[in-house]
Amino acid sequence: MKKAMILILFGMLFNVAFSGTAEAVNKSPLGDQTSVEVTVYNNNLAFVKETRSPVLDVNGGELHWAGVAASLIPESVNVRAASSGGDFRILEQNFAYDLVGPGVLLEKYVGKKIKIVDWNEFQDRKETVEAILLSTNGPIYQIGEEIFIGHPGTQVLPGVPVDLITEPTLIWNYEIKSGQRRDLELSYLTTNISWKTDYVLVLGEDNQPAKLSAWVTLDNQSGTAYENARIKFVAGDVQRTSLAHKAVAMQARGMAFSGVAMESQFEEEDLFEYHVYNLDRRTSIKNNESKQLLLFEGDGVGVTKERRVVGAQGYYQGAAADEEQKEPVQVHLKFRNSKENGLGVPLPGGVMRVYARDAQGNQEFIGESQIAPTPKDEEVKLQVGRSFDVIAKKRQTDFQKLTTKMTESEWEITLNNHKKESADVVVMERMSGNWSLVSNSHPYEKTDAFTLKFPVSVPQNGEVKVRYRVRVGL
Repeated sequence: MKKAMILILFGMLFNVAFSGTAEAVNKSPLGDQTSVEVTVYNNNLAFVKETRSPVLDVNGGELHWAGVAASLIPESVNVRAASSGGDFRILEQNFAYDLVGPGVLLEKYVGKKIKIVDWNEFQDRKETVEAILLSTNGPIYQIGEEIFIGHPGTQVLPGVPVDLITEPTLIWNYEIKSGQRRDLELSYLTTNISWKTDYVLVLGEDNQPAKLSAWVTLDNQSGTAYENARIKFVAGDVQRTSLAHKAVAMQARGMAFSGVAMESQFEEEDLFEYHVYNLDRRTSIKNNESKQLLLFEGDGVGVTKERRVVGAQGYYQGAAADEEQKEPVQVHLKFRNSKENGLGVPLPGGVMRVYARDAQGNQEFIGESQIAPTPKDEEVKLQVGRSFDVIAKKRQTDFQKLTTKMTESEWEITLNNHKKESADVVVMERMSGNWSLVSNSHPYEKTDAFTLKFPVSVPQNGEVKVRYRVRVGL
């Protein structure tokens, strides 16, 4: 009889233990990933999609999906059964991002016994006392019948809390009609992943075609790693609101790079009103890592150089000082982003650094400029510096106030070329008000309502003076 009772009690304990395991937490660590895709936007935002195959309990329960981004936007989370079995459903979601730390650990032992170890300097030994942690604000302890606010000793906790979270984790309460392994696909938006484009333009010798290389720099500060991931970059301004963040699935049609001498490990696609660059291989992105990827290389890029002297609006309102004013001679480069010019691909905005070869054939840095996002068949313009040997000076040679609202002024721009070859210079003047040119020494072109330019060729070691007279209505 006693033996039978023991067996019955053992069975009851077994059933309790079994039912406890049926309600146990299912955990899916980062290593469970079977695939991951990361689409990175250029406004510090990324769309992450990953697949795992956790074992689910027949009666539903709690699933811990660990290793997600610490910067995850909880409102953007979407999870679905990627394989057969659409009966999986999330009932409740929690995002645990307050990870292990002294404060978090102490919070889990409020109202419980802990030990405090202190060094007794008078007896040269450690002393250990038991205390009840009443609050972490202070902290406040009860030791015996007394209350201590703060204590010089070191807190010693009795063990590791069972619900300790060591990495960002999504915690779901779920239901399912049949417990089994399921392929679950999770997608979410996260911040703190960004990308930018940097360009290297190497000029050819003696007006020969240049070589352009584009590099993508990916910076991952999101709080998790993405192993063996498919990577996409989206170029374009995606609208976001401060109240809601929703991932929107959009269909894309493919369009491969088509430059004349273009080589790329990315495939470019149209996506809505944006452009997507798909890396044609998988790569891993560690947390707190900056990674550079070659976007493309293009040879045979025809580049033209232009020297500019650019005047400022407002010169023509009154009499100027008698002395000459030295004007900077800006150096600009421009090329067309076309298939015929060795490119013909959408260029994301970024910094373009320019290099030229010296007499020994070595590359030297000559300047850099920020470029705006540039569609194919549009022109790219760069200001890379100022000319050393071409000098420009400007002075007002006459000023007359014809009426209370109309003036005439005459100007002279002196261009000196100290180079060993002739130099082409464009003198650009920016007008204001209702203006008209009265006289001019050189042919000019009116580029817009308030800009005119004089193309001038200055001989080697020579000088050219550009004169014009302008009437301005105030």
